[in-house]
This record gives sequence, structure tokens and C-alpha cells, in this order.
Amino acid sequence: MPICAAIVKATSGEKTVSRFTQADGRYSLTVPNGTYQVAVTVFGYGPKTQTKNTAEATDTNFKLSPNLEILTSCAKIDFWRVSLLKSPFLLKQLKLQSRGV
Repeated sequence: MPICAAIVKATSGEKTVSRFTQADGRYSLTVPNGTYQVAVTVFGYGPKTQTKNTAEATDTNFKLSPNLEILTSCAKIDFWRVSLLKSPFLLKQLKLQSRGV
């Protein structure tokens, strides 16, 4: 399954070039000749890195795995928000806290 809006970075020394993946998961980076650490990051998935040399004319593809710790935390936050909306007492406490009381 393609992942849209992942950040792909190619780094060599002080030089870094980055792009977002498109809707179909594709990306294109133009870099000078050399060896690069190519890394991909996207919310909800574990990061991946590969070492690539521009002399090798191959695609650099990544297989990303869901980061269950992040996804579980998001589910807990969403559940808390839903619970909060159902409880006027908690909403009142939240309003007091937001005023610095």
C-alpha cells in the first residue's frame, strides 16, 4: 500500500535533500554523485534508512511497519476526548485549567 506525504531524506555529510512522497508513494530526489543515507519517516510508522550510492542505478524502496506504540497512544487520546465531551464536570475542570487556575 503506497504511503502519501512520507518525508524522504538523502544525507551525505552536511548536504541533505528531502521530498514528500506523492499520492502513489513515489518520490524523486536529485543529488550529486556520492553515497547517501536515505531515510524515510511518516507519522504512525517506524523510520527506515538505507545506504545508497548514486553509481548504482536502482530504485530505493522502503517497506514500513506500523508503530503500534504511536497508534495506541493516539487511540487512547481520541478515547479520552470522546469521554471528555460526554462529561460536563470534566469540561468545567478543563476550562479552569486553561485559564491558569
